[in-house]
Amino acid sequence: MAWRSLWVPLLASTLTAQPGATVTERMKIRIDGRVHTARKINGRWWSEDNRELSRTNVGWLWNISGGNAIHLVRFDHHYPVDPAKGSFLDRSMGPNQVRAILGPPNSVFPSDRPEEQQAWDYYGPNGYKLSIHFSPSGGIFTASFEPDARSMPKDVPHLAFRFNGKTASESFEERKKQQPAREVPRSMAEFREQLKTEMAQRRSRRSAIPSSRGVVEIPPAAPPAPAPPSRKVTTQELKSVAIDMPRAGLIALLGEPFSRMAITTDEGTRETLVYQTDAGSTVSIVVFKGKVSQLPR
Repeated sequence: MAWRSLWVPLLASTLTAQPGATVTERMKIRIDGRVHTARKINGRWWSEDNRELSRTNVGWLWNISGGNAIHLVRFDHHYPVDPAKGSFLDRSMGPNQVRAILGPPNSVFPSDRPEEQQAWDYYGPNGYKLSIHFSPSGGIFTASFEPDARSMPKDVPHLAFRFNGKTASESFEERKKQQPAREVPRSMAEFREQLKTEMAQRRSRRSAIPSSRGVVEIPPAAPPAPAPPSRKVTTQELKSVAIDMPRAGLIALLGEPFSRMAITTDEGTRETLVYQTDAGSTVSIVVFKGKVSQLPR
């Protein structure tokens, strides 16, 4: 994210930007020392190279700008999605299933990763935006939506990931209420002064931390004993794994996994256990609520 100053004389017009995209307004803006044309499409403002722009009380915000970020975002089209189709999604769906319901995403980030590790953005009429983040272990990790370009993102209730009963947005809002409110800046200069003051306060707090000189050093604790190495499983053993097999029975059969990843939600704990095989490959077994829910693959 990056703040940019700009000029904003409005130029109303209606013309086609690309197939499926109707420009309803244009304006001349100055970014990075040059003037170019911003376009309003489906209720949101876009730069000439299809980077989303947001207007604030002290200027404009580029949603993607600077460094390599722009090269990691792939923007495909401006075709608007039907927001009602989001109700057909569920958290078990992967990229192919989401694409079958909503169509190809408008934009993808990061474009150099597999689809299961990406975030997809869909844009709809009147500024609607749906953002979907996939999980490397399968399915949708979480999703948020904005009803229009002026709204903050909200969790899609039936797709939100929850930890200790709260979504990431709910936890963030809870922490924000515990912090003193920041005064809204009236200009870019005031915003910079606000940041300078905050940085000075942080440096002051760090310098107030007592020096470690004169403190008796405590010897480090002995390292924990290494975990026993996982053994390599055979094809015959894998054929014995069955749906609804208790986790304890799975471990008794195959031993401890080579690696594991667990995600806990209100619905229960989902584990992905990875085993090495005697053929030199690896297989994944999914355990949900203490039972095998997906066979080795």
